[in-house]
Amino acid sequence: MADARDTLLLPFDQDLLPQPDGDWLFLEAQPLPGGALPEVLCEQGHRGFYLALEQAGYNTAAERDEISRAGALVLANRNRIANERNLARAWNATREGGVVAFAGDTNSSVKALRKWAGRRTEVAGSLSKHHAVVFWLIKSGDDWPLAEAPAVNHEFHVAPGMFSARDIDKGSALLAEQFVGKLHGRVADFGAGWGYLSAKALEVSVEHIELYEADHAALEAAKINAPGAASFSWCDITSEAPLRSNGGGTFDTIIMNPPFHTSRAAEPALGQTFIEAASKALPQGGRLLMVANSRLPYEAVLTKHFRRFSALTHRDGFKVLEAVR
Repeated sequence: MADARDTLLLPFDQDLLPQPDGDWLFLEAQPLPGGALPEVLCEQGHRGFYLALEQAGYNTAAERDEISRAGALVLANRNRIANERNLARAWNATREGGVVAFAGDTNSSVKALRKWAGRRTEVAGSLSKHHAVVFWLIKSGDDWPLAEAPAVNHEFHVAPGMFSARDIDKGSALLAEQFVGKLHGRVADFGAGWGYLSAKALEVSVEHIELYEADHAALEAAKINAPGAASFSWCDITSEAPLRSNGGGTFDTIIMNPPFHTSRAAEPALGQTFIEAASKALPQGGRLLMVANSRLPYEAVLTKHFRRFSALTHRDGFKVLEAVR
């Protein structure tokens, strides 16, 4: 089914804009229909999309270089502030007279972003198709300031678009309250985000903890927020088997607040995949501590992959589950 990626290509397919080449940048990149624009430099911080781009033959990096470019492409994500920041980054990376094209589906607030951009410069053109919108700008004038996220609780380093970038997630806070006396041996944090759970684990004298996170920017933030961790691995738990930093083996304890959506709708299969991955990374007797929305149906998959499990506590619409392999 056609989507915002097809819409992004419209002005180029209709010869309204020059064809992008290796001097162009592509932020929030994903493989394009028909393998279009293989020469552009793709920035993609999510490990799953990064691997898909790499497999499709694109020139891909987790973070772009600082070289100015002839033009830039941007795909929207789910976060308004992150979209504003990415559009500003694309504008700043583009040389005078170059094109900046942004596309998103109609649920991504792309029309509001077009207005936001229009208050800063002229919107040179716009097209709508496939339930999505693409608009483009011609770089002229000064760079735009980048939106920054304040430190959470004046303590943790975050960036716009990260999970719980404004406040500590209530579910994570509830899980962290259970750590005393529960974390033993080698500990792993699956889906570690910007490192809140790992930081709290280190506060209760965990001697060894390894972080696994699919979002590269969040993992870089975790290095600041949990500097005492043993290792930080850029890993998509849903598609890659986590490996211990010493070259393999299993963990004694896994902590996690697994994601439950990639769009606006809940996707319980994501959390179920995390639970299955945890069961494979724990030995007999190994322990999983996780938090989830109270309505998410994880009990059946826990029963399938663990010898026993129990609910430790419920609060604020969340449940903390403990499972033993």
